[in-house]
Amino acid sequence: MCFAQSLEPVPADSLTESQTESLMIDGYEPLQAKPGETLMLTVKTRSETIIPPYPEEVTIRTRWSIQPESGIRLDKSSGKLSIGEDVHNGTEYTISAEVKTSKGWITLDKRLYIYTSAGNPFVGLWQDRINDIWELLFEADGTFSVTAHPFEVYKDYWGTYRYDLDKKSIVFEVTGGNSIPEDKDLEGFFEISANGDLVLRDLSFGTLSEKAGRQNEYIFTR
Repeated sequence: MCFAQSLEPVPADSLTESQTESLMIDGYEPLQAKPGETLMLTVKTRSETIIPPYPEEVTIRTRWSIQPESGIRLDKSSGKLSIGEDVHNGTEYTISAEVKTSKGWITLDKRLYIYTSAGNPFVGLWQDRINDIWELLFEADGTFSVTAHPFEVYKDYWGTYRYDLDKKSIVFEVTGGNSIPEDKDLEGFFEISANGDLVLRDLSFGTLSEKAGRQNEYIFTR
């Protein structure tokens, strides 16, 4: 999900008390990366000038650290983080940012999830326009969301997913939502086609729109 941001970072000395309490690493979404990738970590806060309150970058004194330290390189001043090529799918790190606020130093933490296309071929944003599902989002932390007609931060429903690469089976479990169809059936099978499409069979996300109705097979593209 891409959030609109102000053109310039918010200076730390202009933060309101609420924004100070809302400081976060990188944004709302889970932090994830592939082996070999480089991230530039940032501190952000909730905007008080944009509705819905998107995350805005903050210019603030920061000391970065990460645990464990194996397999990565982190510049503790700039927040530049490089993931080693040999880090395995499913590896998790805890990133910490000590930031200097008007109330003194505070520590922010966030998990970083490493994934590979072979180990988790689902991560990312998918669409099935024929069946009128414009957003199926898989995160590397094992969460998902599905939405027929995305608008700003709206999602139809969300939850967790698990899969078996050998059996090519996949199960979704709903943990919340704004519109959860009663006719959903979220256990089935998957296939990654030769051209990279995600084919889901013998399951249904339920009736999310009158246009498409209820389906039990989907072909998602990135």
